[in-house]
Amino acid sequence: MAEKPEEVFRFVNLRPVQRIDPEREKRQFARYGEGRSPLHAEIAGLTGERRRDRAIELARRRLEKADPDPKELARLHAAVGDAAGKPDAAAARQAVRDALGAEPSQFLSSTAGRKLRDAVWDRVYAHGLAPEVKPEERDALLAGARDLHFLSFLAGQADEERPLGKDALASVSPVIPKDAVPPLDPREREDEKRYREMARKGLDEVHGRMEKLNLAMADLRDGDRRVRARDQRVLVSFPIVTTEKIVRAEQSQLGGPSAVGRERALAVTTGPGAPRTARAAKTARRGTEATREAASLQEQVQVVPRMQPWIHTDEGRRNLAAGTQELLAAAVAVPLWLFVAWAISVDLVGMRGA
Repeated sequence: MAEKPEEVFRFVNLRPVQRIDPEREKRQFARYGEGRSPLHAEIAGLTGERRRDRAIELARRRLEKADPDPKELARLHAAVGDAAGKPDAAAARQAVRDALGAEPSQFLSSTAGRKLRDAVWDRVYAHGLAPEVKPEERDALLAGARDLHFLSFLAGQADEERPLGKDALASVSPVIPKDAVPPLDPREREDEKRYREMARKGLDEVHGRMEKLNLAMADLRDGDRRVRARDQRVLVSFPIVTTEKIVRAEQSQLGGPSAVGRERALAVTTGPGAPRTARAAKTARRGTEATREAASLQEQVQVVPRMQPWIHTDEGRRNLAAGTQELLAAAVAVPLWLFVAWAISVDLVGMRGA
């Protein structure tokens, strides 16, 4: 029974977007600080057409530079990891002094600190524009941005305040300024729209093929289950081709003669001379009987032709859906994967039945 719109939305609590609390924003969001990083300033100064493409090229070139020093990042990370576990800001600042040799504010304003901050934030912005370049270093850079945020936040805390803990620090999100990512030009928007339409069309085609494949796999599983159930109840007759062969008997010292099929008759010898013991005589008699039987025996060999899979027989044509038969008919040109899927489905049915 359809419900009225007012009944559907009766319990939905709608309210306008709320501005984040300034103190929470200060704790949970990391920023470069005053001014701009070198890459940010370069991107913000771009003019003309295709600024997004040119900004991406600048980002890729920036990521080719080998900075910051991984040892400096590791040193900073170790200092912040120690300070984040302290009970108050005074103890945390002391831990930073012991590790970095300066107060948090002094380190951030030093030449080494500014150089490290520029390098870290340049690369954070660059990864936002060119995420496919050096993705393996992204985690370390984001950790470096959070560590710098910890020092900046700690520098403004009173001695008795509690510093950011490790869990709170892990949830800090770096903020990329709006002008660090230039907007798309109208021509670029058209290109992006065309690309998205093409990608969506390709995904729809893949989805359609997968749906068709899933239906075919289910059809093959059901058909194979029916064929197995029928074969367990019915005696299936096979066409037989009869041929004649002469069987050679070989003398076996362990259990007597054994028959081995051969295309032509081969002589059986029991060795020269007459047997000297009862056991040797018994063995000789066995060999003589086997030789006599081999000379007169003609074996009727039933050759069963190799069976086709049921999917190519009348059974398949009667029971398989039209879509499945179309896929099977086109198997030579296109979907080898269909036979793989059929084999997997048959194995799954077999395992469930075992």
